[in-house]
Amino acid sequence: LEKLWDAAEERSSSKSVEIPDNDDDLDAAALEKQLRALGIIVLFMLGGAATMSRLEGWSFASSLYWAFQTTTTVGYGDLEFTRGSSYIFCALFGVLSVVVVTMLMSHIASASTERLREKNRRELLRRRLDPQMIIDMDKDGDGVSQEEFVIGMLAALGTITQDDIDPWMRRFRELDK
Repeated sequence: LEKLWDAAEERSSSKSVEIPDNDDDLDAAALEKQLRALGIIVLFMLGGAATMSRLEGWSFASSLYWAFQTTTTVGYGDLEFTRGSSYIFCALFGVLSVVVVTMLMSHIASASTERLREKNRRELLRRRLDPQMIIDMDKDGDGVSQEEFVIGMLAALGTITQDDIDPWMRRFRELDK
């Protein structure tokens, strides 16, 4: 264990994996992705408002109010249509707004998730190995192999669990006979 510990200390002191010193770039990337998605939602609503303003002759403010209601699926019904083309547009806009907003809200949420996942990965790469980590990774008692190290790190990240690993290990042993 001491030899393994010393070797791990020596290797971890020399930075072979490039890891930024801070995570500011992650915050900026997540914010950019979220703002881009919000911008697309706003543009979608503005496009719907402009179309309804032309179709119904409403003020742009009333049309924007209608677009916001429709996009958020509130739909008070306080603005009445006078043209058949408005009904057709409203049906298409309503369906598309649900699809567009759902897709873009998913992008907004995933930006935060991706940021957190990458931040955790970086923290784990920056972390120095400790004796308990090495003991936990050594599943067969003969020192930590490359495979045990990678599996241990992926498990520490939460990417995989022992339940994910066990069936594949059994399958390998079956095929290796």
